[in-house]
Amino acid sequence: MKHITAFLSVSALLLCICGCQTKTGEQKAESPTVTVAPKESQEWIDVADKEKGKTEFVLNQGVKLENLQKQGEDAEFYCNLTENITGGGKEPVLVCPDPVYNITYFVNYGRDYLIYAVRGDKSELVVEIPARDLFCKDGELYFLVEDYGKFALSGVKDGDIVKYNPADGSLEPVLSANADAMIVYPDAIHYSVGKSLPSGAKLYETKVYSFEKKADEPVSGMCQERFRDYQIVLETVKYEGEVPKGMEADAPYMTSVVKTKLLHITDGTEQDLPGYEMLPQKGRLNNYHLIQEQIYYFDETSGKTPFLYCYSPVTGERNCVIDKELPEDTGSLPFFLYDDFVILNTYLYYSFSENEVFAFHCIQNGEVLKELTLSAFFTDGKELYCIYDDVLFRMVKTQFMGEDSRITKQIAGGPMHEYFYGDISMELENPVLEKGGQK
Repeated sequence: MKHITAFLSVSALLLCICGCQTKTGEQKAESPTVTVAPKESQEWIDVADKEKGKTEFVLNQGVKLENLQKQGEDAEFYCNLTENITGGGKEPVLVCPDPVYNITYFVNYGRDYLIYAVRGDKSELVVEIPARDLFCKDGELYFLVEDYGKFALSGVKDGDIVKYNPADGSLEPVLSANADAMIVYPDAIHYSVGKSLPSGAKLYETKVYSFEKKADEPVSGMCQERFRDYQIVLETVKYEGEVPKGMEADAPYMTSVVKTKLLHITDGTEQDLPGYEMLPQKGRLNNYHLIQEQIYYFDETSGKTPFLYCYSPVTGERNCVIDKELPEDTGSLPFFLYDDFVILNTYLYYSFSENEVFAFHCIQNGEVLKELTLSAFFTDGKELYCIYDDVLFRMVKTQFMGEDSRITKQIAGGPMHEYFYGDISMELENPVLEKGGQK
């Protein structure tokens, strides 16, 4: 399996995390679908705040990249690898390959939070604005300005959408959106705007900006990710069930999903989501990712070991990918399919060629990391990236044999199980490369 595929632990797939317009109906769902995860204040930090110790960034010219030559074409349906987009775009998208000029862009997350471009064995700083959510379209890079609560901004605000052209280095504001997250498609930008609720939680509304009309378009229903030329749309009603304790003041904003539909983007036809009854928890998936026309997710509702499945929202077909006995925390941790193996969590991988689960070492500066927390994965189609300890690293497959020959973990709902270390280890490197590949 010589391809790279990413998966992350994210919020529910078909649980409404973004509200557009509410429809009425006769059915009632069992639980409210308002997002309850609090988020740091994202208000614009005025330049005057630099007196409080915040670094100031000004929207100026980016870096003009020399000797650019067109080497490819944009993908038909997406402006980044779908492997890098998780949770309907609510999680940061920190790596993006540009197929037109064969450039990899990344946010130097956890260090300076600025945008770098990788060409060959060299990377360079190209945009001095802190950012998240990178997407490439027509050889240009779209990004979402993010102050991370650390920086002062001038000429641009937190939540703005900006476009960078590497051919001349220009930075052009696209939309003053006050957005929390975004996904860019060839014809439109889907961005979410959070509204603070009385409890302190946030309700996210998804908006759609049309490149053709250069304006927002009306949205029907509650929209989720696109699947090539299909869009998942959730039909909702006002929530009338028991309100969770501490969220009584949020009750007027709560809705329930009563139907999940597929909308064909081109012809506007709708159909019910096929095979929906096979999905656990009525589609409320805790750990999933979209790869082309497939959703990969862990099913841990049987009370036994979590199994990895792939499901097609277009055909309704579902197939089991991994049915090995796995530790009880596997279903909630990040996972990532890379080359011939799947990184199942922060200490195990599954080998397709050997049909077995092994432990692996993660190495930094020549030392094995004992306490390891990998919170996200990304790829440019060739290299693998991760976030470790809130910092972005490149992950390089290597061979390393440590002192430990095995680790012991508890199987979900069952006994302890020993996993032997395989011949794969992952080394963490700084993604910023100087000429010759030196860091």
